Amino acid sequence: YNTNTAGSATITNNGIVHFADASTAGGASINNINTVIFHDTSTAGNATITQNGNTGSYFLFTDDSTAGNAAITNNGVMGFVDSSSAGSATITNTGVLTFSNTSTAGGSTIFNNSGTLSFNDTSTVGNATITNNSDLRFNNSSTAGSALAFIINNDDVQFNDTSTAGSALILNNGYLGFTGTSNAGSATITNNSSGSMSFTGASSASNATITNIGTLSFWGTSTGGGATITNNAFQTFYQTSSAGSSTIYNNANLVFRDTSTAGNATITNNGDLAFHNTSTAGSSTIYNNSNLVFRASSSADNAAITNGSSLIFLGGSTAGNATIANNGTLSFIGNSTAGNAALINNVAGTVDFSGSAGLNNDFRLSAGSIAGAGNYLLGADRLTVGSNNLSTEVSGVIS
Repeated sequence: YNTNTAGSATITNNGIVHFADASTAGGASINNINTVIFHDTSTAGNATITQNGNTGSYFLFTDDSTAGNAAITNNGVMGFVDSSSAGSATITNTGVLTFSNTSTAGGSTIFNNSGTLSFNDTSTVGNATITNNSDLRFNNSSTAGSALAFIINNDDVQFNDTSTAGSALILNNGYLGFTGTSNAGSATITNNSSGSMSFTGASSASNATITNIGTLSFWGTSTGGGATITNNAFQTFYQTSSAGSSTIYNNANLVFRDTSTAGNATITNNGDLAFHNTSTAGSSTIYNNSNLVFRASSSADNAAITNGSSLIFLGGSTAGNATIANNGTLSFIGNSTAGNAALINNVAGTVDFSGSAGLNNDFRLSAGSIAGAGNYLLGADRLTVGSNNLSTEVSGVIS
């Protein structure tokens, strides 16, 4: 109690040990087989602590207590509750380690090797460095902490409920998942080549900065939020998910499937961008410098598309009500049509309708309007324009 210290004692505890007031474990060596509780503003100091895995045994920090600079090996049950803190401790966990209430991992270093580490309520990682080799869970409204927090995930990290990745730096080599209404906050996340990252339920990438070198997917009603995403591998939107208002730099494979939408995103495509099924480009802004394809019954919807390379509509897809500025090759194939779109075909561009038989296989196609100095190829098709009531001029060749 008070300001007492355990000094350099060696303690094997088979009963109940309490540290209260401003007391400290000092430089003691503590082997706990039963119960140890830190109360008030007490601290584990520079102690060496081993928490064993015996049934009914636990190690608990409560109130405003702290783990100090202790070296802790947890093989059993250890918890931080109230406003307690892991301080600057080094914790190796092979058991169950929990943070609850408003507790924090502080500036600690945590190795979660074969146990379960969870943050609950409004607890936070703080400025801690966590290496996760097992299961790490964020529940309730917990957070992965500040910009100084660093999480290295080699196994499984899950954000549940309304939890958030905060401003943490996350390096993912395993599985990183967001579910419920959780969000990636303003975290900086690198999803490495061995990593898989997913947003499910109504979760959001929020304002995170994400570099994807592995697999990144959006499911359910999840959204890209206002995130900045650089995709260097595989990124896919499924079900009714949306790219939200995110900014996406695609250097590899970006796919929209099912009824997903590009929303209000800004997409710069330097790789392969494809819309499948009944997915739509929404009201997005797309700068295409490589390959952009609409397949099946997908639609460019209300998007603003600047095409500098290859833009193809296949199957029964449509350009919808999009505005397309074409400086490359824009092709309609199968039964696709330009719909009510405004096509602005610049001098370097070619718009080729000749590969489409139209929606009814009658070689009748439509476009809202056509304009520009580029060439239009009709082949055997009959093109009807003017449905968007725009007054336009074509100075290129129509053949």
